[in-house]
Amino acid sequence: MMFVIWYDSLSIFQINSFLKVTFKKLCMYAFLLFLILSISTSLTHASPNQPINFHVERVGQYQHPNNAGERRVYVLQETNGYLQKLGQEIGVRSLAIVDDSGFLLVDPGPDARYTRALLSALKKVEPRLKSHPDVIINSVARPEHALGNSTLSNAQTQIYATSITQANMIERCPNCRKRLSESLNNSELAKTAIQTPSIALNIGLGLPGYPEWQLFEFQARTESDLVLWHPQLKMLFAGGLISHQSIPDLIDGSVLKWQAAIHKLQELNPRVVIGTGPYLRNIKINQSQTTQDQLKLTNDYLNELESIVRKDFLAGGNEADADKCLNLEQFAKIKGYKRLHPLNIQRVWREIETQEMNKSSISSN
Repeated sequence: MMFVIWYDSLSIFQINSFLKVTFKKLCMYAFLLFLILSISTSLTHASPNQPINFHVERVGQYQHPNNAGERRVYVLQETNGYLQKLGQEIGVRSLAIVDDSGFLLVDPGPDARYTRALLSALKKVEPRLKSHPDVIINSVARPEHALGNSTLSNAQTQIYATSITQANMIERCPNCRKRLSESLNNSELAKTAIQTPSIALNIGLGLPGYPEWQLFEFQARTESDLVLWHPQLKMLFAGGLISHQSIPDLIDGSVLKWQAAIHKLQELNPRVVIGTGPYLRNIKINQSQTTQDQLKLTNDYLNELESIVRKDFLAGGNEADADKCLNLEQFAKIKGYKRLHPLNIQRVWREIETQEMNKSSISSN
């Protein structure tokens, strides 16, 4: 009887209020749980003790030019996003050329933990691999590509780069190491010894000991971009000149020179392209579709970017708000677009402005 009386006295209003409060509390608890899990994941991702894993893909092999042996070609890429605090589009793809007597490594990575993990992964597929490469090549003067030199090299290792990259690394590596350490929240990286390239490449003479690989140098994405080309395999190591599922980074580059470089690389008609970009699960580098995708994305983005900025400039647009109105929505879902596209617009605007002003100056004379 008492229960019936209590139930009858409970108004609909009170029931609704109870349900609303309960619902709000459940939503709050769900949000807090989501926040805790997100922070936990972020901390795990940032942990300096997190394992570093590599995907190793064999992309080719060919006969050694000086004996009856074989040289095997691998692409290695870290899979857990170790470098993505620098940007979600960041990813270094290293090239290894291995034979029975030694190996060559292009772009060893940013620090000791990374390069040791890279070497360990390569040894799983090449158990007889030496602990130190005979040759290291730095394709570009960027710390995420080159600060690992000192970890893998010994007294016999020859470290090559273009003369421009060599000079830039000597001048900039201490400051680059400091900034990279802060960006990755990695105090150990700040202690990584700096080993700059000891030998400047002669592009025309090629690479000693590896005459089967041709060398090209461009000043497009940076002041010096080194490219390796194997005509027999039709294999192209293009580094940062080719972006794979990531927006090209023009912060230190020239869109006009980059477009010209891409045109020359396309003329080679490569079968395999090793570019740069985040790790992509279930994507093989040694596939024609992957090659086409990389070349198309880089070429299309640079062409569309140059076109839209030039049209806006010639129409009397304003540089101050160009980065806010010159969108390329067809690329908006590509990694790095939100961070890099506004910066790319500003960079290209200044380049086109200089070019058009020079044209006007020449015509007036």
